[in-house]
Formats: sequence, C-alpha cells, structure tokens
Amino acid sequence: MSVSFFTYCIDCSVNAPEIGDAGMMGAPSLEIVSDSFYTFGWIYDGLKAISLLPYSIESYKSFLETHQGHKIHMDDEQLPELNYEKLEHFELDTQGFIEGYYEMVSVETGALFRTSYDWESYRNFEERELSQAEINKFQQRIIPNCFESIYRGPPCLDPYEDLGRLIDFVKENAKHTLKVRLAACRRKP
Repeated sequence: MSVSFFTYCIDCSVNAPEIGDAGMMGAPSLEIVSDSFYTFGWIYDGLKAISLLPYSIESYKSFLETHQGHKIHMDDEQLPELNYEKLEHFELDTQGFIEGYYEMVSVETGALFRTSYDWESYRNFEERELSQAEINKFQQRIIPNCFESIYRGPPCLDPYEDLGRLIDFVKENAKHTLKVRLAACRRKP
C-alpha cells in the first residue's frame, strides 16, 4: 500500500490539484526555502529556469497563489475539520498548454534529452537557449538532496526516471549551449 498526499485550503474548503498520482512536491508553500524539507516554491523555481512546467505543477502553483495567506494543509490522512462532501476542487484552465515531449539539446554535440511520455501537457513556450544563470539555478534547486521532497509526481519529474536522466544530461552538457523546446505529439487520427 502506498501513501497518497492531498493539499487543502482549510479556509475555503478547496482541494488542490493532484501532483502526479496523488503525490507531493515539497512543502505547500511558494516561498523559496531549502531547510530540511524543500518547499514547492524552491523546486518550482528550478523547473521554471529551464521551462519544465507540466500542467499539474502549474495548476498546483496557481492554487497556492490563489490561496496565499490562507491555512494550507498537506496530509496523507483525512482532516476532521473538513467537510469532504462540500469540498470543492481547484481547476486551472488548460489554455496555453500543449501535449507532447519536453526536450533539451546541446547545440555543439546534438545530444538530446527527451521526456519519456508524449501525453504530458506542458506550458507552451518557444524554443529558446538557456542562459548560464538558468542552468545554474536548475542545478542549485533540483539536486539529489531534494528527491525526498518529490513523491509520486508527474512522470517527467520522477527523480529516478526522467528528472534523474535530465539532471545527468545537464551535468554532462552544462558547459555547452543548451536549448529547450516542446515537441508536440502527433497522434494518429
């Protein structure tokens, strides 16, 4: 039996969007803090630096922005103070997202990192070159020590699959010119 995490705004009786398969990504705060347990804001800051922003992460961030200053609680058990029958679910509009693959490529060598699944939705962006500051921020924020703060997230952010491969790719190619892009899925009709 595995653990499932859920985030609630106690003040509004609203359930946050799930991260991955009822997982979690840091403490439910937009603050950029890295104490013994990393915050969502800390991890998000590193992902934003390289435009790796899947729908579930953007949706969760929007929830935290909307309920900033409210009593937010993350737990793996039901809370006695919530009326689960009247609990509302937070939804983010899917406009501005695209289904497909996230890719990072080394301009000098042509080496390519690509996420494993084509059905993930990402915040759409134009292909762009990463600055050294953005690469450094990703490396500073998304480090192996934060893996204990990521549990059952979306497949592209699984520390032992896509995210782990991406970290290795960046380490190997950090001195190169790196570009990021989205490759749209071309599904058969």
